[in-house]
Amino acid sequence: MRNTLALALLLTGAVACGDGDAADVSGSYSLTLTNGPNECMSDGWMEGESSNAMVEVTQSGADTVAVVEGGAGAYLGVVVGTNRFQGRTSGNDMLLTAVGTTPYSIPGCEFTIDAILDAEVDGQFLMGEVAYRANTDGGAGCGTLATCENVQTAVGTRPPPGS
Repeated sequence: MRNTLALALLLTGAVACGDGDAADVSGSYSLTLTNGPNECMSDGWMEGESSNAMVEVTQSGADTVAVVEGGAGAYLGVVVGTNRFQGRTSGNDMLLTAVGTTPYSIPGCEFTIDAILDAEVDGQFLMGEVAYRANTDGGAGCGTLATCENVQTAVGTRPPPGS
Protein backbone atom coordinates (compact mmCIF):
# COMPACT_ATOMS: atom_id res chain seq x y z
CA MET A 1 0.00 0.00 0.00
CA ARG A 2 2.74 2.48 0.86
CA ASN A 3 4.47 1.89 -2.48
CA THR A 4 1.17 2.53 -4.20
CA LEU A 5 0.63 5.71 -2.21
CA ALA A 6 4.16 6.83 -3.05
CA LEU A 7 3.41 6.32 -6.73
CA ALA A 8 0.36 8.53 -6.45
CA LEU A 9 2.51 11.20 -4.93
CA LEU A 10 4.45 11.88 -8.10
CA LEU A 11 2.14 14.53 -9.28
CA THR A 12 -0.56 16.05 -10.05
CA GLY A 13 -10.69 20.91 -7.36
CA ALA A 14 -12.14 21.88 -4.82
CA VAL A 15 -13.82 25.12 -5.78
CA ALA A 16 -11.68 28.21 -5.49
CA CYS A 17 -12.80 30.69 -2.90
CA GLY A 18 -13.08 34.38 -3.39
CA ASP A 19 -14.51 36.78 -5.87
CA GLY A 20 -12.98 38.41 -8.88
CA ASP A 21 -12.58 37.80 -12.54
CA ALA A 22 -10.63 34.75 -13.53
CA ALA A 23 -7.31 35.51 -15.18
CA ASP A 24 -6.42 33.63 -18.36
CA VAL A 25 -4.44 30.72 -16.95
CA SER A 26 -4.82 28.52 -20.03
CA GLY A 27 -1.76 27.11 -21.77
CA SER A 28 0.80 24.34 -21.87
CA TYR A 29 2.90 24.33 -18.71
CA SER A 30 6.24 22.67 -18.13
CA LEU A 31 6.36 21.96 -14.38
CA THR A 32 8.99 20.87 -11.93
CA LEU A 33 7.59 19.11 -8.86
CA THR A 34 9.63 18.73 -5.67
CA ASN A 35 8.62 16.38 -2.85
CA GLY A 36 8.12 17.84 0.60
CA PRO A 37 8.24 15.90 3.89
CA ASN A 38 6.92 12.33 3.89
CA GLU A 39 4.06 12.92 6.34
CA CYS A 40 2.22 9.78 5.20
CA MET A 41 5.30 7.57 5.65
CA SER A 42 5.02 6.37 2.03
CA ASP A 43 7.67 3.98 0.77
CA GLY A 44 9.61 5.51 -2.10
CA TRP A 45 8.77 9.14 -1.22
CA MET A 46 12.07 10.99 -0.93
CA GLU A 47 11.97 14.51 0.45
CA GLY A 48 13.67 16.89 -1.99
CA GLU A 49 13.33 14.56 -5.00
CA SER A 50 12.14 16.33 -8.17
CA SER A 51 10.28 15.26 -11.29
CA ASN A 52 8.94 17.01 -14.40
CA ALA A 53 5.48 17.05 -15.96
CA MET A 54 3.69 18.68 -18.88
CA VAL A 55 0.24 20.03 -18.03
CA GLU A 56 -2.35 21.41 -20.46
CA VAL A 57 -4.70 23.93 -18.82
CA THR A 58 -7.98 25.01 -20.43
CA GLN A 59 -10.69 27.22 -19.06
CA SER A 60 -14.14 28.55 -19.78
CA GLY A 61 -14.65 31.61 -17.64
CA ALA A 62 -13.66 30.54 -14.14
CA ASP A 63 -14.14 26.80 -14.82
CA THR A 64 -10.67 25.34 -15.22
CA VAL A 65 -9.32 21.93 -16.23
CA ALA A 66 -5.69 20.78 -16.07
CA VAL A 67 -4.69 17.55 -17.82
CA VAL A 68 -1.33 15.98 -16.96
CA GLU A 69 0.19 14.56 -20.13
CA GLY A 70 2.73 11.89 -21.03
CA GLY A 71 4.14 9.39 -18.58
CA ALA A 72 3.20 11.44 -15.52
CA GLY A 73 -0.39 11.60 -16.73
CA ALA A 74 -0.55 7.87 -17.40
CA TYR A 75 0.88 7.24 -13.97
CA LEU A 76 -1.73 9.46 -12.29
CA GLY A 77 -4.41 7.68 -14.30
CA VAL A 78 -3.40 4.38 -12.77
CA VAL A 79 -2.69 5.49 -9.21
CA VAL A 80 -5.31 8.21 -8.66
CA GLY A 81 -7.72 7.02 -11.33
CA THR A 82 -7.53 10.13 -13.50
CA ASN A 83 -5.00 12.54 -14.98
CA ARG A 84 -7.59 15.35 -15.02
CA PHE A 85 -7.84 18.08 -12.39
CA GLN A 86 -11.04 20.19 -12.33
CA GLY A 87 -12.03 23.27 -10.41
CA ARG A 88 -12.09 27.02 -10.68
CA THR A 89 -9.85 30.00 -11.13
CA SER A 90 -10.44 33.14 -9.09
CA GLY A 91 -8.21 36.03 -10.02
CA ASN A 92 -4.80 34.43 -10.63
CA ASP A 93 -5.46 31.49 -8.28
CA MET A 94 -6.37 27.98 -9.43
CA LEU A 95 -7.80 25.40 -7.06
CA LEU A 96 -8.29 22.08 -8.87
CA THR A 97 -8.84 18.50 -7.73
CA ALA A 98 -8.21 15.12 -9.33
CA VAL A 99 -10.77 12.99 -7.48
CA GLY A 100 -9.42 9.53 -6.81
CA THR A 101 -11.30 6.50 -8.10
CA THR A 102 -8.65 3.79 -7.79
CA PRO A 103 -9.63 1.67 -4.77
CA TYR A 104 -7.04 0.73 -2.12
CA SER A 105 -7.33 -1.19 1.11
CA ILE A 106 -5.30 -2.06 4.15
CA PRO A 107 -6.65 -4.09 7.05
CA GLY A 108 -9.56 -2.12 8.49
CA CYS A 109 -9.44 0.71 5.93
CA GLU A 110 -10.53 1.33 2.36
CA PHE A 111 -9.56 4.50 0.52
CA THR A 112 -8.85 6.38 -2.68
CA ILE A 113 -6.26 9.12 -3.23
CA ASP A 114 -7.20 12.66 -4.24
CA ALA A 115 -4.67 15.12 -5.67
CA ILE A 116 -5.30 18.84 -5.12
CA LEU A 117 -3.51 21.48 -7.21
CA ASP A 118 -3.46 24.91 -5.54
CA ALA A 119 -1.47 27.35 -7.67
CA GLU A 120 -1.07 30.98 -8.62
CA VAL A 121 -0.29 32.10 -12.16
CA ASP A 122 1.69 35.33 -12.55
CA GLY A 123 2.12 36.09 -16.23
CA GLN A 124 3.88 33.05 -17.70
CA PHE A 125 4.88 31.60 -14.33
CA LEU A 126 3.03 29.09 -12.14
CA MET A 127 3.84 28.51 -8.47
CA GLY A 128 1.94 26.33 -6.05
CA GLU A 129 1.49 22.90 -4.48
CA VAL A 130 0.04 19.51 -5.23
CA ALA A 131 -1.29 17.83 -2.08
CA TYR A 132 -2.08 14.11 -2.01
CA ARG A 133 -4.69 13.01 0.52
CA ALA A 134 -6.30 9.68 1.23
CA ASN A 135 -10.07 9.77 1.08
CA THR A 136 -10.81 7.01 3.63
CA ASP A 137 -13.91 5.15 4.78
CA GLY A 138 -13.08 6.22 8.35
CA GLY A 139 -12.29 2.66 9.42
CA ALA A 140 -10.23 2.04 12.56
CA GLY A 141 -7.35 0.70 10.45
CA CYS A 142 -6.92 4.01 8.63
CA GLY A 143 -4.95 5.55 11.52
CA THR A 144 -3.00 8.62 10.43
CA LEU A 145 -3.77 7.91 6.77
CA ALA A 146 -7.04 9.78 7.32
CA THR A 147 -5.24 12.99 8.34
CA CYS A 148 -1.82 13.03 6.66
CA GLU A 149 -0.90 14.57 3.32
CA ASN A 150 2.20 14.54 1.20
CA VAL A 151 2.87 17.73 -0.72
CA GLN A 152 4.94 18.66 -3.74
CA THR A 153 5.88 22.22 -4.66
CA ALA A 154 5.04 22.97 -8.28
CA VAL A 155 6.83 25.62 -10.32
CA GLY A 156 6.71 26.08 -14.04
CA THR A 157 6.26 28.22 -17.09
CA ARG A 158 4.12 28.43 -20.19
CA PRO A 159 5.02 30.05 -23.51
CA PRO A 160 3.81 33.63 -23.96
CA PRO A 161 0.61 34.04 -26.01
CA GLY A 162 1.24 34.02 -29.76
CA SER A 163 4.58 32.22 -29.55
